[in-house]
Amino acid sequence: MHNGRPVLLNFQGYYTVYEPTHPAASRGGRVLEHRLVMESVLGRYLTTDEHVDHIDQDKTNNGPSNLQVMTPTAHSQKTNADRERARAKQLAELAAFREKYGPLESE
Repeated sequence: MHNGRPVLLNFQGYYTVYEPTHPAASRGGRVLEHRLVMESVLGRYLTTDEHVDHIDQDKTNNGPSNLQVMTPTAHSQKTNADRERARAKQLAELAAFREKYGPLESE
């Protein structure tokens, strides 16, 4: 609960909290929790040109030590690199599976 309302998970996988007076609040009065946490750490509102990155890539881990402010460009570059690393890991796991068990039935 936050301000008497439940903390909700939005369709993108981020927690939102009820803060109707916040400058970035949606029409429903909700704000992304990770942005509120970072604003609390910084002691100011974030600008629209400041993105908040989840260092461990877990959108629900809003601990201050897991968040960092980035420019949109730097955030995009980090996100793309994280995705590429995850894809490479999946391909390596698939190759190890094929090595151990042979090709998949659909191959």
